[in-house]
Amino acid sequence: MPDLDLAREAPHKVVFDTLEDTTAGMLWVEDSRQHPQPMTHFVERDAGELWYITDRNSDLVAAVGQGAQARLTVVSTHQDVYLSLLGPIEQVDNPARLEEMWSPMVSAFFEGANADEADALLLRLTLREAALWASPRNPVVFGLRLLRATAGGSSEDLGFHTVLNFTD
Repeated sequence: MPDLDLAREAPHKVVFDTLEDTTAGMLWVEDSRQHPQPMTHFVERDAGELWYITDRNSDLVAAVGQGAQARLTVVSTHQDVYLSLLGPIEQVDNPARLEEMWSPMVSAFFEGANADEADALLLRLTLREAALWASPRNPVVFGLRLLRATAGGSSEDLGFHTVLNFTD
């Protein structure tokens, strides 16, 4: 994932496929003076949303407040896709949704074994913009293309970049 043709022809698909395959990224709230922090996201492709479960009393929740702008950086497992995402983030107090998303893996981060026992809160990041960089997956192919480009001065297909707007 992906070949460069797919990234050019279906960049939205590459963004969401990467988000679904790569379960965590570095999330931060703009103007919060906090460092980006690793967070596991839950993808709602059709809605263009990423959901997070975090401690209700965390610095992240305090930074989000009643709503803020957030950024997320994701690198694909094979390091052939790089994403920088932007959108509004908000607190969502929805016990039923939290229960749907709850799992043994999530419970490991909280004192309560069940969603209703944990002091957990949902955050929803609605995607507005994504910068996408894609490169050949195979490092040998990339290296050969790079070598040909530098040795012969020719133009090689070393990657693709675009910025997507999700509000259209």
